[in-house]
This record gives sequence, structure tokens and C-alpha cells, in this order.
Amino acid sequence: MTYGKYHGCYLDEKKLRILSSFYGNYATTNSPEFCLDICIQAGFPYAGVQYASECFCGDISPRESAKTTEGSCDMKCPGNSTKICGGYFTMNIYETGLSKFVPVTPKLSSNEKESVRIVFLLTLNGRALRQVHRLINVLYRSHHYFYIHVDKRQDYMHRKLSALEKEFKNVRLAPNRYATIWGGASLLKMLLSSMKDFMSLGWQWDYVINLSESDFPIKSLEDLERFLSANKGLNFVKSHGREVQRFIKKQGLDKTFIECETHMWRVGERKLPQGIIIDGGSDWIALSPEFVSYVVGKQDELLSGLDVIFQHTLLPAESFFHTVLRNSIFCTTYVDNNLHVTNWKRKLGCKCQYKHVVDWCGCSPNDFRTEDWPRIQNTLNRQLFFARKFEPVINQEVITRVEQLIGFTDHYHIQNLEGYWQNIYDIEDKPAGTDDTLLSHAGSILRQNAKILLQEDCTIELGEVHEINLYKYADVYKVSSDYDQKEMTFRNLGGILGPLSEPILVYQFSQIEKLTENLTVILLDPAGIIADVNIIYKEENNLTNFIKFNVKTPLLPGVWKVALLEQTLVPIAITKFLITPLEFFSGKEMSHQETSLIHSGSINSYKNYSHIKDIDLLPSTKDSLLLQELAFSNVKRIGHDLREWIDSLNVVFYDILGSCLSSDSFKGKQICGKYKFRDCVTTDWSSLSPDPKGTIGKLNLRTGRLERM
Repeated sequence: MTYGKYHGCYLDEKKLRILSSFYGNYATTNSPEFCLDICIQAGFPYAGVQYASECFCGDISPRESAKTTEGSCDMKCPGNSTKICGGYFTMNIYETGLSKFVPVTPKLSSNEKESVRIVFLLTLNGRALRQVHRLINVLYRSHHYFYIHVDKRQDYMHRKLSALEKEFKNVRLAPNRYATIWGGASLLKMLLSSMKDFMSLGWQWDYVINLSESDFPIKSLEDLERFLSANKGLNFVKSHGREVQRFIKKQGLDKTFIECETHMWRVGERKLPQGIIIDGGSDWIALSPEFVSYVVGKQDELLSGLDVIFQHTLLPAESFFHTVLRNSIFCTTYVDNNLHVTNWKRKLGCKCQYKHVVDWCGCSPNDFRTEDWPRIQNTLNRQLFFARKFEPVINQEVITRVEQLIGFTDHYHIQNLEGYWQNIYDIEDKPAGTDDTLLSHAGSILRQNAKILLQEDCTIELGEVHEINLYKYADVYKVSSDYDQKEMTFRNLGGILGPLSEPILVYQFSQIEKLTENLTVILLDPAGIIADVNIIYKEENNLTNFIKFNVKTPLLPGVWKVALLEQTLVPIAITKFLITPLEFFSGKEMSHQETSLIHSGSINSYKNYSHIKDIDLLPSTKDSLLLQELAFSNVKRIGHDLREWIDSLNVVFYDILGSCLSSDSFKGKQICGKYKFRDCVTTDWSSLSPDPKGTIGKLNLRTGRLERM
């Protein structure tokens, strides 16, 4: 095959196209050269121009019987009037210089006991430490390796995992850490940097597989080993499965992006390089050492050129490895399978939820829940070994089911099988990670607990808050913040709101209910003033939906109310939520000036709802004036007076269910006055309670596995 070699003029048929793999109409730019570029980008061997503006691509050689006289192709090209671009159902056909591409079909598995060593490249973000431990427990074998990159901003995760590097010789944490964002160029930089580093460690391995804390195996590790041992040297990536030109537009590959200050900025259009096949799809991959060595080694002309392109590409990790494979000597090792099944629900996952970090509208897969179990079962006879995404804060039962599917039988031994803990504050976190609302709330809980103990003649001295952990069993919040439309849940895991929060109401109708009239939602602040009004229309189809209140921060601290009213403004339901006053600002105690700014609310920015009257929800004029006067006086409270105000509010919304002592301090101190402390290890709720599924197991030297029990 030779680039641009002319085959001749061919007759075409509307119902049986001579080149049928791609069609595009380019009214101002079409020419043989232009069409050749389009077809090369898509990897097709043949390009054809027709009816002046039409470009066709195909991978089957045109039939000689369809060849006709050159005079039948008589239309000039709009992109180059010196060239001919076919005619009425006649096509000028050229070679692109490419051969027909057929991805490799891997072998099913090998019965031979040929060893295979895997580098699990874990790219971690967030604070789901126990889920990371659970993933490592399942994957760990002494002959495999774990290279762990923790996002530069996630000091808690990095500190906790550093212990593994000291305990296990086959675990290494990346010394060069990147702050990555969704779709950012930093993601590809991080992957290439990590690969370059572990290539220098002297590890002997056969495959690298990248995983996140949201991935989990859906087949046993032994199944994966047998499959990979039969297919050494191949490279597993997942292609987009659509027309390349559509993929280029959808991914924004024809746009230039620059990553700056944790944002991908779109700065203009661009033309992709000529002669390069463009491919991409998923950024979850399984690569051979030969290919990785080529990618991170001394750059040739292809790699140096692609390096420039992908530094300014949106979602570069979803296209870079695919494109290098298709354009290099490794094209014969390309397998269109990344070994993953992904839980795509496009209606939920494509809500442009990353607009705050990228000038583009992207999609993200959903977490698996128990109702998605059939999708996992359908992978049993397919060459798929991992699934994503899983989050224990969303659904932990499905993770337990997957463990049972891949051969774990220890669940009936595991205490707290259905419980999950996640750290949301640690004293060693950098000051930038300090959450003033959380600290203010935690301090109030400690004081409330101290008062309860004092009633039992037990006096405790309060110190600093060292850790705050979320214990999730079955919590539901009607009003919270950081709503995730995709998962239809709040990412403010504790549901704790402060003056700078942006509260969101989530409401749900039963399937048997159908609205016969519009409903009104009224938001009432602690001073008894209507802060916002919203309408739920009877035509609404979603069973679950949300309202983001149009109220400026800071919010007035105190008890807020949300009321659902009929068209006649008769209340149907009322819920309350707390805006906790802040004891701290930027980690330090609030000053007079800070309280006057943050605790005064934004009443002056409310819309005028004075026309809404005579509702049972609203206080009388006299009571309203008293509430406003109280709110004004609260603004002046600082120090001990401020803490008393915070405590008086928190005690209404939160109960103390128990206190315990850690094992280190338990001996000889369990009795305090009339109160007998429990050892935290014996409780169901303490973060010190045994959690084998979320704790790194003990290494069995004989089997090379980690044992949870």
C-alpha cells in the first residue's frame, strides 16, 4: 500500500457503497488530500471522493468490475479546484498507505503453569483508605508488585499507606506525586512518570495494570494470571467503538487545552497531525513491559511529536496509549479489551459535572449497586476481570457479593461486615485541608459528651480533635451539600452544614404517586424570613430530584426550615436542618470582625416574598421581630459565649450514643466516677473496632497471600 496511490474512477451505488466504513460531507474543504487525512486518522486503507464534497473511507479493496472511465468523475473539489472529486455516483479512489487493521484476538487461557508477574499501578485519590486496603487484600500475592501513586493533595492517604512500603518489599509509593484533575494533562504525566520510575526498580514483570480505589476484581486472581500468561506480549486497551471523526469531536481532540491552576482551559481549535491514526477510548489499560519500555524510553519522532500534542489534549490518558500502539511497531499487539466492565448509565453520568475543572462536558460511569448485579453476572464467560466503579459509601453490599463470587468464604467470620468507616478529618492534615465547620461541630460534640460524663461524676479534660471518622450504616439526609447528580447522593458525607455551605434539598416521590397540581417549596431562615421559594411542577417525571436553593452565603446560623406546600399554600411536610455557627475560621478561633462578617447572614440579598402571607409556617410579626433581634445579638458572640450557642443548637440535632477508650489508654482507666468506659475494640461503631475487610491482612509466607482472618 502506498500513500496517495490513485486507483481510478469507480461507479458507486446508493444502497451498496463501494467504500462503506465512513462518510462525511465537506462543502468547502473536500479534496483528495483532505479525504486521505480523514481516512488515515481512522486507520482505513482506502479513501474516495465523490460528488465534489463527499468523502468515503473503507477497508475493502474496490471491485474491479465497478471501474469506469475517468470522464465519469468530472466534479471539481471545493477544497482544491485543480483536483477532481468524483461525480454523480462516481468516486475517485486512493490508497492511504495503511493495511487493514484487525485487533488481536487473545487466547482464552493457558493450562500450563507458566508464571506471570503483574505490576498493579494504583492511582489513588480521596480518603477511602479502608477500600484501598480491601482491594490490596484481594490482589496481593508475594510475586506481584504494587506501585502506588497518591494524589499530591491527599496527605492522609499517603501517610497511612507509607507503612506498607516498609512492611512489604513488593510495594512502592511513587516519590513524584502529581495533583491530577479529571480530564487533565496531569493524569497522563502521572502515569508516564510512574511507569518510568518502576521500570528503574529492577522488578521482573509481565504486565502493568492500572487501577483506582474504585476498581475491584470480578474474577479470581488465578483466572487473571492464567489468561495473561497465555497472552504475554499483547497490549490490552479499549477502543471507542464509533466513527473516529465522531470520537475526535466528542473528546475535543480537535481543540487545544492548557492545564493551569487545577483547570483545563480550552484555548482554541487545532488541526491534528497528518499521517497519524487517531485512536482512544478508556484510560484503563494492561500493557506489556516491551511497550512500556518503548513509551518511557528514548523518544523517537513519533513519541516526541505525540508528546507535544498530548500535553495540550483533554482526557489524554484515554487516547495516548491507543494512538502510540496504532502508529508504532506494536500495532500487531493491540487487543481491543481493557479487561474491565464499566457501569455506564449515560442519562445519569453525562450531566457535565466536571464543568468546574474543565471547559468541556464530560461523562463519568456510575457506581455499582446491588440492582446492577446482573451486569456483573453477565461477565462470567467473558474476558473481563475487573469492574468499576465501586464505593462503599454508596453501596458496600455489592462489594461483599463480588468477593463471594471470586472465592472469598470468610464473610461469616467478619465482624462489622456491613459497617464502613471513612476518615473525614485528621490533625496531621495540612492547614489547607482544615474544615472549620467540621471542627466547630466536633468540638461541640466533645463538650456535649463531657457534660453527659459529668452527670456520672466523671470529669474529663478536653484537648484537640485528632480524628473525625464517618461511620456509615444507613444514613439518609434530606438537606445537605455537595450533591452528586450522577449517584444521586450527597458528597458531604457527614451532612454537617455551616454558614459557607450551599444547602441542597433532595426529594423523592413514590412510584404510585402522581402530582395533580404544582407544589411550592419554601425555605425559611432562623429569623423566620422566607429566603427562597421554588416550584415543583406536576409535569415532572423524575421520582428523585433536587433543588439548589438560590441563597447567597454566608447563611444565617441556626435552625432552618424547608416546607412543602400545596397550591393553596397549605403545608404538606416540613423538615429542619442546622447551619452550625463557626467556632473556628481558617483553623483559628473566630474574632469579633470575623463573626460579624460570617454570622450575620445574607438577609439583604433575599428576594422580596412579602406577598406570601397567612401561612402556619411563618411566625407572627411580633415573633419575627424577636427572632431577628436574637439573630442580630448572636452575631456578637465569641469565645465561651459562642461555644455555648453552638452547643445549644447541636444538642437538638445530635445525640451521643456512647464513649470508649482506646486499648492503649484503657488499662486501669475504664472506671471514671460512676461511668464505666468500654474498650473501643469491643464496640460496633468505633473506628478502632475490628474491621478485617478494611485492614491489611497478615502475610502467609507459605501461600504468599494476605489473610484477613
